[in-house]
Amino acid sequence: MRNGIYRVWVNGPESKSGGAIVLKDGDLIAVNPTFGFFGRYNISRGRLAAEITCRRLCVHTPPVNLPNLDTFHLSLEGPAAKEFASVTGTITEVPEFSLPFEFAWLCEA
Repeated sequence: MRNGIYRVWVNGPESKSGGAIVLKDGDLIAVNPTFGFFGRYNISRGRLAAEITCRRLCVHTPPVNLPNLDTFHLSLEGPAAKEFASVTGTITEVPEFSLPFEFAWLCEA
C-alpha cells in the first residue's frame, strides 16, 4: 500500500458501513460520526498490520458496527496490495469481536 486516502468498508453483523482513512508514512487517522481513530501501521511481505486507538466523539450516537465503548484498541491484519487491502479487525477489550475491513486507494494525501 502507498501513502494516501483510502475508502474503507466495514462488513458488520448488522450492516455494511463505509468511510475514509488516511495512511501516511506509518501513521493512520480516520473519523466517523461516532469515533476518531488514530494509530500506526506497517506493511511487510504483502501484509498490513495496524494498531489503532478508537475514541468516542459523540455519546448520543450509538455505534453501528463497533462495540459500545468510549475507548478501545483495534488491531488490523491481513493481505495488502499496492492500492487494496482486505484485513480482519479484532478488539482487545472484546476478544470475541471480529470484523472484515476492505481498503481501496482513492487519492494522494
